[in-house]
Amino acid sequence: MMLALALALLLVAHFIRAARQANLFAADERPRTIHLMVGLSIAYVINAVLPFRLGEAARGLYVAMRANLGVGRVLATILAERLSDLVAVFAALLIISGIADLSVIAILGGGIVAIVAGSWAIRMSKAARRLLWLVASLFNDRIRIAIADLAWSTVRLVASTRLIRPRYLALTAAMWAAYLAAYATFARATGYPLDEVIATMVDSPLRSLLDRSREMGSAIIVFTSLAALLILVLGLAADWRGVERSVARVRRIGLPLVASADPALRNAFVNRGDYGAMLRAHFTDSDPVVATFGMHGLGDAIVHRILPGGSDAITAVVEVEQRFGIRKFANGAAAAKLVEQAEWLDRHAARLPLAEVAARSGDGTRFRYDMPYHASARDLYEVAHTAPPATCLALLETVVEGVATHHAASSTGSCAPEDLVRYVDEKIVANARQALDFARLQLPETYRINGESFSLAEWAPLLNRDALIARFAARETAAIHGDLTFENIIICPDRAPGWYLIDPNPENRFNSPLIDWAKLMQSLHLGYETINRGAPARLQGDEITLMLSQSNVYAELLARYRALLAQRFEAATLREIQLHEIVNYLRLIPYKIRNQPGRALSFFACASLLLRRFDEGADG
Repeated sequence: MMLALALALLLVAHFIRAARQANLFAADERPRTIHLMVGLSIAYVINAVLPFRLGEAARGLYVAMRANLGVGRVLATILAERLSDLVAVFAALLIISGIADLSVIAILGGGIVAIVAGSWAIRMSKAARRLLWLVASLFNDRIRIAIADLAWSTVRLVASTRLIRPRYLALTAAMWAAYLAAYATFARATGYPLDEVIATMVDSPLRSLLDRSREMGSAIIVFTSLAALLILVLGLAADWRGVERSVARVRRIGLPLVASADPALRNAFVNRGDYGAMLRAHFTDSDPVVATFGMHGLGDAIVHRILPGGSDAITAVVEVEQRFGIRKFANGAAAAKLVEQAEWLDRHAARLPLAEVAARSGDGTRFRYDMPYHASARDLYEVAHTAPPATCLALLETVVEGVATHHAASSTGSCAPEDLVRYVDEKIVANARQALDFARLQLPETYRINGESFSLAEWAPLLNRDALIARFAARETAAIHGDLTFENIIICPDRAPGWYLIDPNPENRFNSPLIDWAKLMQSLHLGYETINRGAPARLQGDEITLMLSQSNVYAELLARYRALLAQRFEAATLREIQLHEIVNYLRLIPYKIRNQPGRALSFFACASLLLRRFDEGADG
């Protein structure tokens, strides 16, 4: 009777442990308690004969398989609950030190410190994250991401309040009360001293139970294993069809090494690739803005897709309260530019078709704003390659007319001489020097682009401040968009007048309307979007191979665009638009050197081509 009671109490303790673990999952991804109990029983059976708690890995794999959760996510809950157990046992041993010597207490305390310190290091130290990623690189990419997911989720659990919430603490107290009652009842039934039973069960957690119980014989192994086997048999028998389906799914598509994120990122990334990219950015520090977006830019949003972009901001399709939107997020200096974007969009919405700023949030170092999502919306780059040429030509003319009208209505007078000087110094001379420094690291003074010979000496005019200032005769300014490329012109039949603009870059010191026309030329002339998305330039010896491909529709659009400009401006102004186009590429090169060094050479080559054509007086 006493043994039966001890066994019943042990089963109750296992049930409470499973219920406690369930509290570490988000409500809508919480595994069934029976799955957690079976996983726990598998762990106990394995840990009875094998050391180092190897059964916990099997426990995590089983629960991940049955609940279709990421392995790393499940293992993180196991690590977190074992940490709370270490704390509970450590505290108990300090109070009742007669059942264990000081070395055991020291080992348990060291384990607690190691887990907490390791979590703190991964959370706070870039070097620690890079080291973990380097170690994980011994495995394939899926396992590496799963290891990062495990570390990330464990850190978030340890740093959260979940382990100290009243319900979790109450379950912990009830669980240990049930375990101690079971051990006491077992000791009374068998005649073993209670302190020896407790010591056997808790004071050497990394040794197998078989090894720990040599002095007590097989009774305690039979006792603990019987409870685990009973749960295992009953659980598998009651849910055998479900286990079969899970095994078949795993055989077909494999275990979900990475599924949902930690509680703070619950189901936040619909696309596992985006979540993996966020983890990779966080652990390698390769893309701080992506990592920061994952930690601070989500709020209550679900990310459906991170969109490609060429700025320091993240653009993503998100869902908030079952409504889709486009979210822009940035931190640091880029956050200030995002604030400027949102303010410019608000300020000029009555005069120009612009994206609506539906919501915004920021704390000084980070900023985000949301725009409505329109299912029919596509950027002009995509439309130009999918719609009939006549449609594209008509759209281009409409956009040019709308932007020109806005320029005329928002005129702000002539640029101050000191602003023009700073514009030339910062946007042309300084960027040209950076581009040349970059080029000289890998190119001789004379180099070739697609078989044509070029020289770094051709860049000398871009370092002559006075000559450059003299070239800017059109000094009128306006509330320009500042980044009027095809990617930022959205064609949307569901919204009047059928198009709108996104992502302005309005603060340029010299807000010449010609910058907008040069940005459109940037898209059409060398095909900026294609260069940005396609294969980067290749360098072999002194030869740069740059893929320049222009579709028939782009050729037609470029010809029509030049004709539209010629109707509005004199030849000298058209030359200035060419110069502004060169400046646009100069501004891109330092950004690419910092963020996409593999593509920096592509944009240096483009600038070289444009500079040659400008010097020759050609229109390209």
